[in-house]
Amino acid sequence: LNPYFVTYAFFFSLWIIFLLAQTKWGSPLWCRLAWGAVGGSLSGGTSNFIKDAMALGNSSNVIADFTTYYLLLSGLLLSAGGLSISSLILSMECMKRYDATFSCASYTGAMVFSVSVMS
Repeated sequence: LNPYFVTYAFFFSLWIIFLLAQTKWGSPLWCRLAWGAVGGSLSGGTSNFIKDAMALGNSSNVIADFTTYYLLLSGLLLSAGGLSISSLILSMECMKRYDATFSCASYTGAMVFSVSVMS
């Protein structure tokens, strides 16, 4: 495993746990910000799985063991789909609780940040 990816995954998980904790126990301002940012962060994390799946698809003629190839590819695509659906569900919850203007701004900011960190 790539140490950069492991470090990213560790801190990304801590960030998501921090945001989810803020939605439960944070002050009203932090709670509002966390609801918008958690959806955007998960949505930004989706692009990493899609990029890795495309890179794996380009190297399919080099891989000798196709069982491993299909397991990795299906795992990456299922992870991307799961994060996308989770992001959508959390964003809908945020829009139910708070106004759309603030929710969209914090969602977009978190998504751009999350994509930029891994690029």
